[in-house]
Amino acid sequence: MLDIQEFILRGPLSDGGLALCFKRCRPSTPLPQPRDNDPKNQVVLFLAHCVGQHKESWFPTLEHLFSIQASSPLPSNASTTRSIGEAWVMDSQNHGYSGILNERAWMGRPEGVAATEWARGAQVLLRSGLIQGTSVIGIGHSAGAGMIVLAAHHYPLNASPSFSSIIIIDPGIFSPATISSIKSTNGPLIQITNYTKTKKDTWDSREAARAWMVKRLPWSRWNPKVLDLFIEHGLRDLPSATYPAKTRGVTLSTPIAQETAGYTHYESAHESLSSLASVCEVMPVHCIWAGLDGIVNEDMRREIMDESQGRRMASSVTIRGAAHPIPQEKPAVLASAIWNAIQSQRNQLPVSRL
Repeated sequence: MLDIQEFILRGPLSDGGLALCFKRCRPSTPLPQPRDNDPKNQVVLFLAHCVGQHKESWFPTLEHLFSIQASSPLPSNASTTRSIGEAWVMDSQNHGYSGILNERAWMGRPEGVAATEWARGAQVLLRSGLIQGTSVIGIGHSAGAGMIVLAAHHYPLNASPSFSSIIIIDPGIFSPATISSIKSTNGPLIQITNYTKTKKDTWDSREAARAWMVKRLPWSRWNPKVLDLFIEHGLRDLPSATYPAKTRGVTLSTPIAQETAGYTHYESAHESLSSLASVCEVMPVHCIWAGLDGIVNEDMRREIMDESQGRRMASSVTIRGAAHPIPQEKPAVLASAIWNAIQSQRNQLPVSRL
């Protein structure tokens, strides 16, 4: 179980001063501390979701992660183990509860939010003084991975707290050549974008929505707890700015127009890839990949991990049987992969499969 506290901060005025929604997660039972505990070995996690998701989708992964930590042998000296003090999860400015609070602003911004703006919102938390720790590990999935790269790239290394490493999960970051190929073919990303434009987004109740989703992809592949959290947080009661005349039922917390826009910010995907080499120079970057080809195929993975371009990874692991939505499908296995990355040092973990 998690001890959860919600925080709502105000984003930069240059970005419209939008509401930024965060939740701080700590284990509900305090963990025993090792003798001679070194604060430098305590880390804080900062996690970013993918397009169409919400911050609470990380809860099952975090529960497994804190469970792994609680059951790990207690070292006599903290230098052998890095402990997680707390984890922070964030809604993108147009997703989840942030999307609800900012819905009027998004009605006039069909272009949605790019990863660069999302990253500036993340830095508001880093500068807020709320984080209890000096070392932050950024963790992002898909578009959230691109945001984490940009947040780490543009945030001062001598700040407190500062990023000590990042973990990118099936990252949606691409070169111009790959982007051109994506646009010219009817590949997975284009298919998802086109599907999102017309997918069902209203139901008579949360119960009706769940009954509909469990029979259809991608929801039918999700971990049951993740699906329950989506029903609770990924949906909202009507009416909404999108459906002001509907007074009964539920709709998506992230409006379809905003979710669709999230799949089309190719310039942010390219900027993230361009920034990745610089990040690799100053901190460990760990990659976790889906075992099944999808949005990020094998050619894209090789491109992202191209050492000739300075993108040298500290570790790389592939999760067998997982499609692109790894946090939604396999939170327990993902937690193990994240734990291993946190405990590793630069270049000590080989390319492997779980």
